[in-house]
Amino acid sequence: MLKRFCHSNHPFYIKITEFIIKDSLLVLNDQFFYNVQINDSVGDVSMKKEDLRVKRTRKLLFDSLIRLLNKPGITFEGVTVQQICEDAMVHRSTFYSHYTDKYDLFIVELGRLDDRLDAADRVMRLKKPFTMMQKLDYLEELEHVFLANQNDTYLANRLQQSFKKNIERDLTLLSAEADKLDVPLDMYAEFHSGTIAMLHMWWLRQDKVYTAEEMDIYFERLMG
Repeated sequence: MLKRFCHSNHPFYIKITEFIIKDSLLVLNDQFFYNVQINDSVGDVSMKKEDLRVKRTRKLLFDSLIRLLNKPGITFEGVTVQQICEDAMVHRSTFYSHYTDKYDLFIVELGRLDDRLDAADRVMRLKKPFTMMQKLDYLEELEHVFLANQNDTYLANRLQQSFKKNIERDLTLLSAEADKLDVPLDMYAEFHSGTIAMLHMWWLRQDKVYTAEEMDIYFERLMG
């Protein structure tokens, strides 16, 4: 009797076999799904760790650059990538995997700080730029760097072009402000950023003889 049940063509045998196969497939599918979930989780954690490492490396390099530039007698033109890397304890190859040169490091990281601004900050920067500068601690910390390197025309041009892009982005994001313009956006951003950059350097050279609020009033009058 048992032999007849176990025969491959017997209906009972076929049903049992189908059940075993289906059950095995379910187990395999569950295991596959579990493995995929585990692998995805591991991948997410790895990406987060990598992202944190990149952020930490960039911060180390930027902090080292600012620390070096705040030392007596060291100018932006004179500081080297090697000095920055040694101070940050970061390999040169790692530096060049993130930046093209020291100017790129400075401009890119200032841009990352700028990305933190919210809509209210962007409106204030357009209408009250000097009050906004006082609000941003990192800009106040860079005042010595700006003053000590005011004759570095290449740095000044890079900074103004970066600031011009920020102004263009502010106006684009705040469409209501952009709609008020009766000149091309690019032209306005060039004039606006250039005026602020020039007045800012003048203000620093005058040892901030006027308050930020007073500078905003004068800026508004100059802009018409």
